[in-house]
This record gives sequence, structure tokens and C-alpha cells, in this order.
Amino acid sequence: MSKLEGPSACSSSGTGCSTSRPRAEDIIGQLKELPLYELGKVARYLGESQVKRVREDIVSMANEYQDLDFFTQLDSGMWVDDRNPVVTNFIKGIAGQSEPIKSKEAYSLVRAVEQIYSTQTLRHVLPWSFAENVVMNSVVSSKLAANINGLSSPGGSYMTIRRWLENQACNPLPAPVGDCVCAFDNDQVIGKTYHVRANQKQKSSVITSVCMAELDPSGSLQKQGQLKPSLWSQNNFETSEMLDYDSEHHTALSNVHYGEVYDCLNAHLTVVHGQLTSGSDEVDTILAQQQFQREWKVCSACQHHNPRSKRLCQNCKVPLSSAAQGEGPNAQQPIAAKRPRETVEEVSFDDAQQCLLESHKGESESTSSEMKQTNDVHVHVKPRDPIFVNPNSFESVKKVFLDLGRDFRIQKYVTDPGEFEVRDWLLVVCDGIPYTIGQKVIADTFRCITCEAVIYGKSSFTDHCVTLHNIEEESVQYVQEFDWVHLRIGFGHYEMNMLRSFFEMNWEAMIKDLSYTLGFRTENAQNYAKKGSDHHKSWELLCIFYEGSLQELVRPYVMMCVEKGEEPTPEGYLNWSKDVKSPNYQFMQEQTLTYAQSILNFRKGVRYNSKDLIMAGKFKHSPILHGRNHPKYQLIELTEARNDLIMPAPVKDFVHGHQSISASGHPGRGEDMDFQLENLNKRSKAWTLTGVPTEKDWLRTFRNLEKLDMMRADTLRRMGCEDPKNVTSTSSSHTPKKAEILAWRAALRESNFLQNPMEDCVMKSVSGEPLDEQLPNFTHIAWSRRRYLYTVFFQGAATGTSIPDQIFVVPEERTSYHDIRNQTKEVISSKVSELISYLTEVKRDFTEEWASVQKKRKEHYLLFHDKVWEVVDNLNTALVLDEPDAADQNEL
Repeated sequence: MSKLEGPSACSSSGTGCSTSRPRAEDIIGQLKELPLYELGKVARYLGESQVKRVREDIVSMANEYQDLDFFTQLDSGMWVDDRNPVVTNFIKGIAGQSEPIKSKEAYSLVRAVEQIYSTQTLRHVLPWSFAENVVMNSVVSSKLAANINGLSSPGGSYMTIRRWLENQACNPLPAPVGDCVCAFDNDQVIGKTYHVRANQKQKSSVITSVCMAELDPSGSLQKQGQLKPSLWSQNNFETSEMLDYDSEHHTALSNVHYGEVYDCLNAHLTVVHGQLTSGSDEVDTILAQQQFQREWKVCSACQHHNPRSKRLCQNCKVPLSSAAQGEGPNAQQPIAAKRPRETVEEVSFDDAQQCLLESHKGESESTSSEMKQTNDVHVHVKPRDPIFVNPNSFESVKKVFLDLGRDFRIQKYVTDPGEFEVRDWLLVVCDGIPYTIGQKVIADTFRCITCEAVIYGKSSFTDHCVTLHNIEEESVQYVQEFDWVHLRIGFGHYEMNMLRSFFEMNWEAMIKDLSYTLGFRTENAQNYAKKGSDHHKSWELLCIFYEGSLQELVRPYVMMCVEKGEEPTPEGYLNWSKDVKSPNYQFMQEQTLTYAQSILNFRKGVRYNSKDLIMAGKFKHSPILHGRNHPKYQLIELTEARNDLIMPAPVKDFVHGHQSISASGHPGRGEDMDFQLENLNKRSKAWTLTGVPTEKDWLRTFRNLEKLDMMRADTLRRMGCEDPKNVTSTSSSHTPKKAEILAWRAALRESNFLQNPMEDCVMKSVSGEPLDEQLPNFTHIAWSRRRYLYTVFFQGAATGTSIPDQIFVVPEERTSYHDIRNQTKEVISSKVSELISYLTEVKRDFTEEWASVQKKRKEHYLLFHDKVWEVVDNLNTALVLDEPDAADQNEL
């Protein structure tokens, strides 16, 4: 019985029981005989009779929406049962709804009830409409949209939503339990300015956001003090395992890599073989169409073919429309690329990355079956309190570590353990800049055992102990403050830099032509593609490059097999390619099957949480980082590779077992914690109020984020709308399309870059520009630089050796690199000193002048260098002129 229903039996009047009330069935029978107009009067009377009760019902639930927890417990059936039965049953009758009511019908019913209630007044806010308006505002972030919804429903205005968010409770988050991993990264909101003001500064709010995942809530690994990073980070190990390219460790990783190469070769050999045996090569068709478009115009009226120089049709004299005939910058685009979107055939890139042929057996097959089971467990990623610094300096990263230590209850920061557990160490994930800063902070931040001060810098800590505590310098005890931090690079950001470094390395040789073919034609568009500004577009470019290049690489071998009547195989192709002499072909093959393949393997390893593929991807890609100028990720790659070898077995199993997390539970959608945090930051922005948020706003948002997201998900579910972040798809939206792959293959084939692989030639780019002579030795030189850099980073400065020059792609890079104007002041100073040593009579004057120049800027260094160079050059010329020739020497 509804709380608004009254008694229905009888009522007493004087003595005895009054006559029973008319039954509903009798009244309904009479109503059926009434005309429509009379029924309207009855309906109006029913409405007027419930005005007071409806108003009382509105008042009774007017403030229910204020509590966020109310929405997590809201049930449509119970809510309808508590409303006025006259109103609810009238709506059910109109809608023809029968018991039990379906979920979508229930949502329509509660919204209809609220709309009827709101006809009395729009001043009151009712829960279902308000939840809908809040969710809408989180999606579109529009003040106008919120106000429109508030005027057309009892959902409240924008200011109602703003006050509601501001008034939410800010209760502390529960302490983490078990073995967990956390990630941190900066997040920011930049304010908008619509006016010009004197001395105006753009308002901004920058914080460090934090998330965590309880990987094993009942685990105790992080309670074992003997596993703290400081106790094993300096362990000795066989450096040859890390520095020798053909070590046992690297050989095992190479086998994993080549297992994936085998699968991909199998897939693409099948594709190309099918194209050649069918007798229709689409690439040749596209090239023929492009050649035709360059030479001819087709009259749209009579279809007559006219030379490109003609403006009128030679047959019917109709003007030849330049737009219709494809003149201009798009004239040389392949026709296949202009087909409507719905007719473009998708190529399943994931299929080429897995074991496609049942006949292939071996290690890669077992690896793939293992990967299918790694991300089956759903792991919930939770927000933590933000830290109000930007982690881009030593002091700010130090504060981040201190706050993390207190939040995750590290042993040294807990004075009263109470009922909560404590940890001895913690796995922390971040991106490149905090990682490199954090490694220095971990190594050089010390705690004074006398006054408990935490000081960064060994010299500063020594001065502190000597000055304040009168401790002799030899007796200072260096106690590391952050010996509990196990820092690991986020694989999402690592993948981004793998892509960018690959594009930077191959830009002049190939990627520039690829991006131009795919529409990146202006200078700004080319720079956009080169820098990898959009990771999703960069990934598509890489996939198109890989697919198209590999199909063109195997084509000569498959043509030979077709001529001989043989079946192409990966082993046959690899044996055939050993006799290739063309440096262009060799370079393309290395960049495709080694470096591009390593990035694809790394992505696949992260998706399926496969430690072997992740390590193989990093190992095979490392020469690009070390061969070019990527100092930050050179250190990161070496540090991570070293940690993989020296970690104790329990720590290694824990770290390698959770290198990526599937927040959705889908086994093939794993992401590392840095990208999980990126997703969390996006979600938090949806609930951030307009303007620049304060520290209180940030704290309130992150502490209520899970409840707000739950409210959003429940509201969308009740409405019958799927939340996009919960939609799982078996195919990626960033897989390459057949038209784009064919366009790149056509550009490669037209350039003759891979023509005649069995003949030697001058190494050039796809566009025909000469490449540096050392480029064929890229991997060997890059690995030598890696060995040297490891010695510098972990064993002190290398003595008696100098770092090999970075690898140059085009000759202009080498010239620019060695130009004195591009050198540091230290290098210029060394050159000047060497030139002064050649002087004799004026040596003293130049030495004195050089002493004064050394106190000035680089520009003065260069001017003085040119001055000395001119004197030395004139001196050498004079010596050559004064030197007797061979005839004079014979006479003497």
C-alpha cells in the first residue's frame, strides 16, 4: 500500500457503520458510458483532488538530491511506489504498461511523474531530472544546456549543479590494502581570458594527480623489508648479458621478436601471393590511373579523352572542368583513396600480429596462447588525493614522494600503525620527465638522523651536518630518504616516444613521403606528423607504413616463387633476402622487420600483459634511442633494462606480472598505469566546475570521483544509453584501411626505391635524396653508443674512449653537427686552444686576449675562433708558398 493511500473499508458516523463506499468497478462501469467531454471533467476533478497531496509529496523529497549517496541507492520501482498512486496509475494507463515494468519503461514512468509534478512549480528539484541534468553537464560542460534542461524539467539550473558539486562531502579516501601500484602525473586547467588587461597573467591550476590499483588485496610482498629497492639496486650482475647484442638474455628476446616476424611474414606472403596469382595487381592499376590523370582529361559530356593542355573538348567543344577532371594538388592522389568511406575495405591489423596459420607451431604460438589469459582479471583503478605541485623539479618531486609515502603508509612515515597495515616499499609509475628527476631525487635525498630534516643534494646534506650538528665530514651518515621507491617508466609514454623516435629517425628517408602521400602536405602538417603530436594518427601512420612496406618487400620474392611454381614461405624469404645487395632494400627491410616490428610487439605485449613481448620490443628498438639524440630515454632504457636483470625473483614476478592492467576486464585491452591515470584525469575534468579550480575543488572532485562516475553510469544505464567508456570492441578503430596501404605501396613502387634488390646502388631516400654513407651500419654504431652510455651512467666517466658520433640520416645533418657554430662553449674553447698552439710570434698576444674572451658569451667565442682560424690559415698558406718544390730540392 502506498503511503499516500487512505483506508478503504468504511467510516463511522454516529452509531453503527455507514453505507459502504462505491466500488471502483461500479464507477468504472459508469465512466465507460460517459462521452469524452464528460470524462474530461472527471479527469480534471481527479487532478484537482490531488493538488495538495502532490505538493506535500514534492516537499517531502525536495532535498533528497543533495546527498550524492542517495543516487547510488535510487531504485525506480520503489520510487514509483512511494509516489501518488492516482498520478502513477494514470500514467501507466496512458502508456499501456503492465506489471512488471521493464527498466526502460520504468525510467519513462519516473520522468513522466516528475514532469507532471513540475507543472505545479519548477522551483523544486526532483532527483531523476536532476541526475539527468548533472550527467548532461558532465558530457557537454555547457551552462546554457544545463539552464535549458532546468527550464524544461525539474532538473535544476546550472547554478544548482554548481552548488551541488561544491557542497559534496570531502571525506578522506580509505587506505590502500595489500600489494598495490600507483602512478602520478601532472594535470592542469588553463583559464580563458576574453579581455586585454595591463600586466595580465593567464590563470592556471597545475597539480599532480595520483591513482592506484590494489593488485593483490591480500598480498604481503610489499611488507617485506628485504625487498626494498635500495637493497638490490646496486647488486652486481654480468654486464655482458646487458651490453652484448648476442648474449643469452638478448638471444632469448630476439627469438620472441622473430617469432612475431615469422607470423607477420606468413600473413603478408599469403596476401601478396593471392594478389599475384589472381592476375590483378591493384597497385599497378592505381599507378596506371595516376599516369592517365597526369596526361589526359576526360570530357564529362562525351567521355572523350583530351590531352591535359586542352581547355575545350576536341570532340564536342564543351569546356573541360578542371575541378571535375581532378586538376590541382589532389590530381595525383590514387582513385582508391577517394572512394566513399563505406566502400573502403578494412584490413585487420591485429590478425597479422597473431598466429594466423594453423600450420605454424613453436614458441610464438605458445606465447600467444599464454597472452590470452593474462588480462582476464578485472583490476579497479582508484583515484587518490592530488598533490598540489607540478612534478617538474627536484623539490616538487621530493614532495610528491613524501606525500605518497604518507598516503600509502610507508613504514618510516607511520608513527601509530593502528588498525591499518604499513608497507616497506611501493611500485611507482610515471612518465619520462618525473622519472629522470625522480631517479636523482632517490639517489641524492637524505634524512638527517639528528634533526629528521630531509635534504636534497649530497653536498647540501654534508654542509647541514657539519654546520648545524658539528659532525666531521668523514663521519656523516648518508641515509637515503626514498629507499622505498621502486620507480618504473609508464609504458604508454614509452610507446609514444618509441613512435616519435622512429619517425624522427626515418623522416627524411621514408616517413616524409608516407605522410605526404596520406595528405600531410603543408609545412605545418608535415611538422605535425613528424612530431607525433597525435598519438592515434601516428599509430595509424606506423601501421600503414608497416603493412605497405612489408608487402612491397616480399613482392620480388613472391614473384620469383610464382614463376617457379613454388609456395612462398617465411624461411624461403629470409634465405632469399640474404643475397640482396641493394642498400635501399636492406635499409627498408631493417626498419620494417626490426624497428617498426619492435613497436608493434611492444604494443601487443602491453595489450596482453606479456612481459616477453614488452622486453623484446624495448630491446629491439633501443638502437634508435641510442643511435640518435634522445638523452632522456637513453637513460630510461638502460635503467629499466638493468632493473629487469637485477631485481630479486619475487619482485620481478610481481612487476612483470602487472606491467599492464585491464580496467574493463577485456583480456586484450590492457594499458599501463600512466594511461590509466590519463583516463582518470579526463574523467575528473568532466566534474570540474567552469573556471580555474582551487585546491579544494580538486580535492573534492578526486575524493568523490568514483561516486560521481557511478551516478553517471547508473543514470545512462537507466536511460538505456551505453556509457562509451564501458563499450568493449573486438576491433580497433585505428586499424589501417586498404586504400591507404595501397596508396603507400603505389608511392613506393613509383619511386623505384625497392627496384632491383639484387643489384648494388647508391643509397637514397624514397624521394631520391642522398642518404648518409654510415646509415647501413646503423645498428652496429648505435649499439656501440649504448655500451658507452651505460659506462658513463652506471660506472662513471669512461676513460680513454669518446662517445661515437650519433648516426646521421642525410649528409646535411653531419655537416651541421660538426659546424663550429653548433658546438658548446667547451668544444669551441678546446678548438681555440688547439689553434693558438700552432702560433709562434703572436701566440702570447692571442693567449692574453683569449683569457679575457673566456669570460664572455658564446658569440664572442665564435668571433675569436674565426679570428685565430684566419691567422692560422694564412700562416699555413705562407708555409706552403715558401716550401721549395721538388725540382729545387733536386738541384740542391
